[in-house]
Amino acid sequence: MSKLRFLVLLAALALMLSLPAVASAQEVLPHVFTGTARVNGEFAAPGTEITALINGEEQGSTTVKANGEYEALAVEQGNGTEITFRVGTLTADQTAIWKSGAATMLDLTTSSNSPGP
Repeated sequence: MSKLRFLVLLAALALMLSLPAVASAQEVLPHVFTGTARVNGEFAAPGTEITALINGEEQGSTTVKANGEYEALAVEQGNGTEITFRVGTLTADQTAIWKSGAATMLDLTTSSNSPGP
């Protein structure tokens, strides 16, 4: 795990936990992801969009930085718990289960043979 990614993940968690509570007693924190994205075995190009979906509805997105890294992909609660991911227009092989306030390192892989949306 790169130190930079770890520090970004810690900073995102600290920020989420330090925000003042809203009047609602049922505040739901997003599930935050960070990792790398690969397409056909190569790092995804900088600027490639990473999208998180629950039941086909977009719940968050971010873009790829250098060396295929993406960070601070905050996924809001959706109607369901299984999160699927797109790297550009391609569906990633990995999925995750949504958990309020969780932070997960998840490396995404896809190929040009993966089905799109």
